[in-house]
Amino acid sequence: MKTFLLIIVSLLCSTFTTNDPKRIKVKDVRYVKDWETKSQLSNFKNKDIEVYRVNVPGGGYLTRVYREENSAIKCNRGPIYGTDKDYEYAEYKWINDSLVGVTLFSKSNRDTEEYYINDRAGSITGGS
Repeated sequence: MKTFLLIIVSLLCSTFTTNDPKRIKVKDVRYVKDWETKSQLSNFKNKDIEVYRVNVPGGGYLTRVYREENSAIKCNRGPIYGTDKDYEYAEYKWINDSLVGVTLFSKSNRDTEEYYINDRAGSITGGS
């Protein structure tokens, strides 16, 4: 009986710890003044991500990755330059403790671009 309960508990725990992709809306801030001051760190938890459409030559996006460090939430930012396509949504999935895969996509025309963010190294790779 103890073995059966142990198996059930471990199955339940593994069910609740899956790393399913999370879908978020891309925030278009190309024409919003002082948009960078609007995010409060207290609104985020470890491994949350935001993606912003920003106004840069050639088009681009900015990612914000929120991580817990020393019992406090910190924000790491990284740019995605050189894409002038408009994406409405992003999905992200953590590959390991420092690497997250981010897919930008458009519902209207089904375009997608994939990027990998190495949160610890501060680098972004990928693209169409």
